[in-house]
Parts: sequence; C-alpha cells; structure tokens
Amino acid sequence: MRSKIFQKILDETPKEVEVFVNNYANSLLKTNNMEAKDFFGNKIEVGDTVVFMQKGYRNLVMGQVISITPKMVNIAHKLHQNGLGMTTRQEHSQVIVKK
Repeated sequence: MRSKIFQKILDETPKEVEVFVNNYANSLLKTNNMEAKDFFGNKIEVGDTVVFMQKGYRNLVMGQVISITPKMVNIAHKLHQNGLGMTTRQEHSQVIVKK
C-alpha cells in the first residue's frame, strides 16, 4: 500500500518541484561539505542512477538516488517480484554510480 501512495505522490509532483528539490539537496550537501562517495570513490548526487544489492537478496538492483544523509543513500527502485515501486536505504559504499 505504501508503494502505491508513494508512486501516486511522485506522479502528481510537478516537474518544477522535483527540479527544485534536487537542486536544493545538492546545494545543501555542498554548503555543509557533505560528499557521499560510492564503492569506487565516485561522487553520489541526488538524481544519480545507482546499482546496489538489495538486502536479503543476491540480485543487483538499479534505482535512482532521492536523498542523501551523512551515512546513507535513499534510493527509489522497483521490486523484482511484483514490479511495485519502493525505497531502500544503503550505505554510501554499498552503491555504485552509473556513469
């Protein structure tokens, strides 16, 4: 149920708000000297496409970074089994940025 609500909110969010939030989050990270780096040392930014191993599974999953904290990255992605959208949190070193 949560994933359907989350998807509905994302679908109804105007593009201008999405761009503002992404720009604001990236500028906030820069002003606080917070820099998240992936497994290979590449910089992680909001909006980046990343690959990670889903907790409890051995499959690699592709998703998009929606927010960054000092220790974790929040990623929006789809579940393999049913295709529902969801979010997951991974440590910076547990993701790889797609370049």
